[in-house]
Amino acid sequence: MLKRVQPVLDQHLITAWLWGHEHRCAFYKPLHNLPFGRCIGHSGVPVFARPEDTLPPDVTYEFGDWVLETEPRFARFGFVVIDCQNDHMKVQYVNEDGTPHNFDEFQ
Repeated sequence: MLKRVQPVLDQHLITAWLWGHEHRCAFYKPLHNLPFGRCIGHSGVPVFARPEDTLPPDVTYEFGDWVLETEPRFARFGFVVIDCQNDHMKVQYVNEDGTPHNFDEFQ
């Protein structure tokens, strides 16, 4: 996939890439001319929380909240709200009770 997308990335036509499927919310370091890579897949399947783990080297932020009084601990779900206006995009990362835990702005 990278081979097919890299020419577009090399032209700096993609500022942010948001994807799901993994069961986490994580921000990745810039890579392959992609300034903002965000995994936003923390909304559908319960996973065990592992707050004692360290972040992988390419991750700059990971949402790490868990449901209290559960054993084993389960990670709290979340979702993303995206507001677009012309060439400006605001992204708010929110946990399942509606509390924002991070944000981005892209242009």
